[in-house]
Amino acid sequence: MDNQLTGKIEYLRKLLALATTPTVYLPADNLLSLTIPKDQYTAVCADLTATGIVFDSYSDDDILIKLSLLSPAIQTYYQEINFRQRIKETLPLTKDVAILDFRGNWLLYDRQAGITTSGPGAIPGLFLIENALAYYDAFGAFTDAQFADYVNTLNKEIVLYSSAKGIKRIAYPDYLPNFDPSTAIIAGVSTLLSRLSSPDFSIYFKNELFGFTPTSPASELQEILIALPALIRSADNNLQLYLKNFSFEKLKSDLIKEKEKYFASLRDILGKNLSQIVAIPISFAASVFATYKVNDVFILLIILAAFLAYSWFTYYLQSLYLEDVGEIEQDFGRDFRELADKSGLPAGTIDAEKVKIERRIQDIRMVIRRYRILLIALSIVFTLFIVYQLIGVTVSSYHVIALFFFKRALILFH
Repeated sequence: MDNQLTGKIEYLRKLLALATTPTVYLPADNLLSLTIPKDQYTAVCADLTATGIVFDSYSDDDILIKLSLLSPAIQTYYQEINFRQRIKETLPLTKDVAILDFRGNWLLYDRQAGITTSGPGAIPGLFLIENALAYYDAFGAFTDAQFADYVNTLNKEIVLYSSAKGIKRIAYPDYLPNFDPSTAIIAGVSTLLSRLSSPDFSIYFKNELFGFTPTSPASELQEILIALPALIRSADNNLQLYLKNFSFEKLKSDLIKEKEKYFASLRDILGKNLSQIVAIPISFAASVFATYKVNDVFILLIILAAFLAYSWFTYYLQSLYLEDVGEIEQDFGRDFRELADKSGLPAGTIDAEKVKIERRIQDIRMVIRRYRILLIALSIVFTLFIVYQLIGVTVSSYHVIALFFFKRALILFH
């Protein structure tokens, strides 16, 4: 901070203490009216001139000092209340800020460095100016049409509407509220401004405001800004809960859809199996009936070959079905693992759906294996039956031939 400016401010502080009557401040012109002891008037005027402070005098004890001429790079205020009443007019802030009488001392704020000096040294924990800037940033967001449903400038109210909660009216003051300068609100305001770009968060933050109860209706906006970290945290928690519930239901629905997809595939395989299982007794009975009382060896061999070919092809189809079941099982395991990893669903929910598919897979695999065993058994039985038939036909043929030769021999011996 400029030492010459600091010297001017410190000298004005001495004049405030030297004044014989209360200092008069004219905010419209940013003027200080001081009454100086007459015996010191000449010396004070000389000191003001030496210090570079512009002043006017209309008597031998009254001095007028225009604070706006103290420095072209400084916006100077007499007291903190004057700063709070007039700061809005100078936004956005383009100059440094000085307050002559700030809680028993003086205050300087370096806009570019972000440093506040009060009295003889820098005060890092003093946030008067930062709080003022943060307040008007937040006020702009609260009164923006994207957030407020209506702003009643006559009654100085920000009005919010909710179909579930009704109407919320937030009163705002004529000028900057009296924030505790030792507590910063800028972090909460910055977070809020960045989060309000999300329509979902904005809705949940509004809901938090409906539930906010101030100690005084007149100070509600100030109290909201002080409580912003808690309000933002609560709104964010409720939003995340909503999103997780939505995600949970969606993923659970996806899980059920995935289960139904695999059920459909397994039902298709089972349906094909059942049609072949039903066909086996018919085929076996037809084959047995076809060979009944057939005495032609060639015909019996053809029927046996056809039945065995049919049985082999059916066994081959069952092997393909078994491979399909294995592929479904692999795909099912992979897809369910991915769903479980992404969803965050309870393990019990995942396992309950998974067990249903696994049980169905094992049942169908067992049906196919038992069907193949039945097919092999029927093929063996039918082969034995044909062999028996062939043996019978052969024995019968030999009997006929022997009888023929026996009769011929009797004729010859006669």
